[in-house]
Amino acid sequence: MPADGFALKNIEEKWAIFKDEPRNVRLSLATDGFNPFGELRSTYSVWLVFVVKNNLPPWMTIKREHTMLAMIIPSIFLKVVIILFHKAVCLIAT
Repeated sequence: MPADGFALKNIEEKWAIFKDEPRNVRLSLATDGFNPFGELRSTYSVWLVFVVKNNLPPWMTIKREHTMLAMIIPSIFLKVVIILFHKAVCLIAT
């Protein structure tokens, strides 16, 4: 189960009709940051945002053909992106 398994179960309970329709696509966002220059003293980093399909079995979701790179975010814009994403999630949850 993903780290946000509790949140996923809550969403599935709240919108059970969406879960029951097999044509609906359930997606998750995953992020990973790294320093592209390999220097420990560098404060610059890049964050990759991946979109993963949840409708597939776990062994298929980790395959390259089922994972999409949605964004590449330089660290100078990271704070703005986090704030915008948080506002969007709050709007969806209400």
